[in-house]
Amino acid sequence: MYLPLAAVMTLLVFAGHRMLQWACGTHVRLRRAISTGMVVTLAAVLMALTVHRNRDYGSEAAMWSDVLVKRPNHFRALSSLGDLMRRQGRFDDSVLIFAEALRVAPENAESHYNLGFALVRVGRLDEALAQYDEALRLNPDHAEAHNNVGIVLKQQGKLDEAIAHYADAIRLDPDYADAHYNLANAFLRQGRLDEALAHYTTTLRLQPDDAEYAQAHASLGNIFLKRGELERASVHYQRALALEPTLAEAHNNLGAVLAQQGKLEEAVTHYAEAFRLAPSDAIAYNLAKARQEQRRAEQAQP
Repeated sequence: MYLPLAAVMTLLVFAGHRMLQWACGTHVRLRRAISTGMVVTLAAVLMALTVHRNRDYGSEAAMWSDVLVKRPNHFRALSSLGDLMRRQGRFDDSVLIFAEALRVAPENAESHYNLGFALVRVGRLDEALAQYDEALRLNPDHAEAHNNVGIVLKQQGKLDEAIAHYADAIRLDPDYADAHYNLANAFLRQGRLDEALAHYTTTLRLQPDDAEYAQAHASLGNIFLKRGELERASVHYQRALALEPTLAEAHNNLGAVLAQQGKLEEAVTHYAEAFRLAPSDAIAYNLAKARQEQRRAEQAQP
């Protein structure tokens, strides 16, 4: 039962009991019968009210919308409804709602962060940066805001600035896997392989079984492949594909490793899967070459 109604019911029962004591005097059986009837009746009425209220609150959206109809400047309701719209992928709506939350509480760092997040999703990057900057002015220790500023700056091609923000996020939260992963990607793009390797390794130490970071294994495989460390490359490609079997590039690169190791049948299998997932001339060439080498090897056998 809705808890405030339970409190009301308790008060009514107590008051009714005192009235019965006064009205019925020493007639104990009569008092008990009437008291029982009153409790049952009150319970039925209050349960009906609870059902009616729960119907209004049948969904999170209905609940917060109901609050905002009655109290349009309710900050928590605005923030929660904006977050719901974000989770549902309704980013245009979430932008409007988070902006309204900021009108109510303009000095709330989390609201600036939330609006920045939604603005990124609708492609308004400069406006998003302005909101993230304001969030960081209000809360300089907001690790997620630093990380997201880095993401936007990387999209804008400002890698050095992005790296600085990823590093700030990690300084504030050393176990922030996403910031380590983003920093590793930025280092990889700059060709700073040792630094990229270190942060990919940290990412996977923090999130060893999360499919979201399967690409970290694939990227480590690429680094080791460039260095000619085929066995280590193979291990990471296989781990990537165990977490996310649809990574076409990992299948293709694992095929390349296996072909160099003379494991042509396995190489063909991975090239074929790569081509199925993402057909391209380059993968088709790799597949054809591996099949040709496989036939030659078979023909060379006595």
